Amino acid sequence: MNDNPTAATEGQEQAAAGEPGPVTAQNVTFDGGSVESVTAETVTVNGGNIGQANAVTINLTDGGIAQAQASTINVTDGGVALAKADSVNVNGGGVGAAMARRVEVNNGSIAFVAAGEVGGDAKVVFDLRAAIVFALVLGAVIGIIKLLMSRGCCSDDALDG
Repeated sequence: MNDNPTAATEGQEQAAAGEPGPVTAQNVTFDGGSVESVTAETVTVNGGNIGQANAVTINLTDGGIAQAQASTINVTDGGVALAKADSVNVNGGGVGAAMARRVEVNNGSIAFVAAGEVGGDAKVVFDLRAAIVFALVLGAVIGIIKLLMSRGCCSDDALDG
């Protein structure tokens, strides 16, 4: 990693000037604009948008990240489309999909979760078990429909009488 302490400032200036190039630094604090990607030890987002963030720790207090990969992802407000981490903590805001060993949700929501452990007041729309059951039921329904159609019971001729 680049230890350039001005990389975060330069990245923010690039974003404000419409040049959202990648930012690499030890610690990055992002307060606005848009950046294509950030790679750092710690990424803190207080506003703005990041396409892809890779770090040991990601802290999101406002704004959004399309894809976040870290050991720990903390979401206080704002949102993450796809979060991959050992630990995802959501205290407000939301996550589209989370893949983690542990997910803790308090006053937030996650649409899809693939996690070993889910805690807090999680409002999970679709977890791993639900996805497996959904796939099994969907496969059985499609199989029955194909079987019925191959026997001719659902063709236009059979429906006409």
